[in-house]
Amino acid sequence: MAESARATSSKPRRIVLWFRNDLRLRDNVIVDEAVQSIRSKEYDEVLPVYCYDPRFSALSRWGHPKMGPYRAAFLQECVADLAANLQQLGSGLLVAVGKPEEVITGALDGAAAAGNLVLTQEEVTSEELAVDAKVARAVKGKAQVIRHWGPSLYHIDDLPFGEGLHNMPNVFTPFRGKVEKLCKVRLEFPSPGTGQLPLPPSLPHSLKQQLSAPLPQWQDLPWPAGYTPQRPTANAKAALQFKVSGSFLWCSQHALCHA
Repeated sequence: MAESARATSSKPRRIVLWFRNDLRLRDNVIVDEAVQSIRSKEYDEVLPVYCYDPRFSALSRWGHPKMGPYRAAFLQECVADLAANLQQLGSGLLVAVGKPEEVITGALDGAAAAGNLVLTQEEVTSEELAVDAKVARAVKGKAQVIRHWGPSLYHIDDLPFGEGLHNMPNVFTPFRGKVEKLCKVRLEFPSPGTGQLPLPPSLPHSLKQQLSAPLPQWQDLPWPAGYTPQRPTANAKAALQFKVSGSFLWCSQHALCHA
């Protein structure tokens, strides 16, 4: 698709790198895919994007906010850390409060008329899959949406069960035993280097403003109408204090896990 588009358009072919639940640069399959696609000259530029989708902080059917203040604060730290890490590489992060099908369509402004690419992590739950479908419809004809599996220790294609998981154990212990015996953890993807995720050198004014704008503050998050909780503060009595830094979750100066 990208090669045929190049023959009919002089505008650059863009990768929109849509971050969702995996906000790391290290060992991130979509980041590595973007790097390889730029290296092979299949695409020309990369625009990383993160959306605060109001649907995922709205009220549930039971009247409770889907996202509480502690999750929101942790998410803000992760987004800020991702933006800082990308800037260190000469890239950046377009952070928007809005629906991905609208934000990503706008993120393709100024790119080739066709043959662009939206890279994102594969999700499995109904709400995320509904968003996937809306994004695919919104960019149809201008970009292809490719989703890569990435959230689990073992890749879903490596599970030792038949098609449709018909012989997967119903109990965890035999499941774990079979997986540990027959599966191997895939090698991690390398972190991108400086200049390997080149931003579009020429963007429409509105996208330039979004890319350089300050990150959304607490009050800017898409809270349900009439509900803006207080941002949580550290409790001096807590046994453990957590903070996101360098794509790691830190506790008492020790890295516990990737954020």
